[in-house]
Amino acid sequence: MQIIRSSNVRIIIDDINKVEVMIGHDFPEEYRNFLLVYNGGYPDKSIFAIPGQGESLLGKFYGINVGDRDDLLLVNDIFIGRIRCGFLSIASDQCGNQICISIRKCDYGKIFFWDHEYEGTGVDMEYILISESLVNFFNSLK
Repeated sequence: MQIIRSSNVRIIIDDINKVEVMIGHDFPEEYRNFLLVYNGGYPDKSIFAIPGQGESLLGKFYGINVGDRDDLLLVNDIFIGRIRCGFLSIASDQCGNQICISIRKCDYGKIFFWDHEYEGTGVDMEYILISESLVNFFNSLK
């Protein structure tokens, strides 16, 4: 996994467990490990591919940091009713689109790009699979 510059405080497994209870889902193991090691932050490499659309620039990964505007729970509360149930927003790009990890059984742990430009249009481009796993997503960043 690449280097992440983090501005968030370190957390322990109990912090993750509490957030999982509040959200009502267990996080994929790769994401739990990411939170324990980095708890969000800015990746050194930040360009990622969006199949059929080109590339985008990754912003910050959200962390568990109560009171911060990039707190994982706060951000996901903001998107309730906008981002489909079963997706957890874990980061954003520079345009306000969201990087989501699936917590659904059918594609658990896969990474999706949520394009807010297609929100509510009925066009099937609102959620685009960008990686089979978080580790693969990190490895694909350039």
